Amino acid sequence: MSDVHLLVFGDQTETAIPMDELLQYSHKSKYISKYLQDSFVAVQNALDSLSDAEKERFKFDSFQSLAEKVRSEKTPDIVLRTLILCVAQLGSLIFTLENDSDLRDSWASQNIMIVASCAGQVPAAAAASTHSLDDLVAVAPEIVAISLRVGLDVDRRSAALSDDRNGSWARAVIGVSGADAQASIDEFHKAQGTPGSRIPYVGATSAWATTIFGPPATLESFFSSNPFGTQRVIELPVAAVFHAASFDRPDTTKITGSANILQQYWLKDVCFLSSEDGVAFKPQRLDTLVSEAELNMLNRMTDNEKVFNAVKLRIKDQQVAITPIVATKVSERLKKALGESNATVRTELLVGGL
Repeated sequence: MSDVHLLVFGDQTETAIPMDELLQYSHKSKYISKYLQDSFVAVQNALDSLSDAEKERFKFDSFQSLAEKVRSEKTPDIVLRTLILCVAQLGSLIFTLENDSDLRDSWASQNIMIVASCAGQVPAAAAASTHSLDDLVAVAPEIVAISLRVGLDVDRRSAALSDDRNGSWARAVIGVSGADAQASIDEFHKAQGTPGSRIPYVGATSAWATTIFGPPATLESFFSSNPFGTQRVIELPVAAVFHAASFDRPDTTKITGSANILQQYWLKDVCFLSSEDGVAFKPQRLDTLVSEAELNMLNRMTDNEKVFNAVKLRIKDQQVAITPIVATKVSERLKKALGESNATVRTELLVGGL
């Protein structure tokens, strides 16, 4: 029996982002070259609709300079960080499919599974809805432009809470469940009377950790009370609020846009699991699928324990070949969850770092 192919897309905590390698390879690949050229134009067109101040803040003259800008900042701008992750993931996907005929054949026949964390859900939607490199390269620039608009939305939501973009807006607590973390938050809120919009909240949970989001000052106040005793707490390189279920629903119609190309592709037989609960998305058009991905990223909690358990139930006793798409960290966690003897993480063909 052949291996089950599982594509895994990472989130903003991934640091091995291979932009330099992609740019170098673009001289050898017509697919990567066209993808990068068309995506750059799509992003510049999206930036043209912004205010002069925003244009100045986000301007860059090439993806090379964008990568260098993000690399140079201790806490990268969340809009640009979200954008560069999407550019790198779609480029890595194109590169991997171009160079791995076994994976490409499984993908073209829709015989794959897809798992994606947070921002990775948006490019993953394109992977789930296209089945040829030509189609993927055609739609990818619009997905890149959408990632910019997603970043802008989360940036504006975060700015309404705090102008502090130097501190971490997310901390992972190792070995604490989502329920226990929420109980500590509720106790903190009751004691401090924190305004509703500034209450820390559980944005992601898994079998190994729970991630709590909020403005840096709020998180500092909350964690200074030592709510989790000796449990390890890790500040994540995230400078905005994601997975905020208590916030207003984002305008996904505006974020997704109305590009005709998004209406030409459909999710049909590919098993693409929602990061909210591990349930496979139902067949639908790409534009609606992207909107669901945006909601998972912005407005719904991520439950990796449910996602990983869903993968286990679907693969049963089959061998799994995990292909990371800028997803080093989550792929290794998934391998451990599935069992070392049942899953293999393929080496990422492009390996880089910001």
